[in-house]
Amino acid sequence: MKHLRHFALLISGIVVAFLPASVTAESTTLENPLGSGVDSAEQLIVRMLTGFLGVLALFSLVMVIYGGFQYIWSAGSPERIKSAKDTIVWALLGLVIAFMSLAAVNFVVRAFQGAL
Repeated sequence: MKHLRHFALLISGIVVAFLPASVTAESTTLENPLGSGVDSAEQLIVRMLTGFLGVLALFSLVMVIYGGFQYIWSAGSPERIKSAKDTIVWALLGLVIAFMSLAAVNFVVRAFQGAL
């Protein structure tokens, strides 16, 4: 019984070892895992920056909403109202910076595409 198990293991090892040799290169095609719009490193960097700035804008929007809830729950306390207003102001500033950065990235990309 022990020899049968070793024989089956040997046969399966041989099959696994020589199976990739039976696949020809012509039958396999690799697709771009980054999507159809990414063909170069520059496009990848622009796509990553755009995604990061989108996440930053979403986080800023969530913080504005959080600041609004802080303002509602402040119950008239001057310290809590000031904290809520500061949260809203800084979140809006972050949102403005995110959109300005996105506009700058798009401007630079279009400038380089026109120059090349």
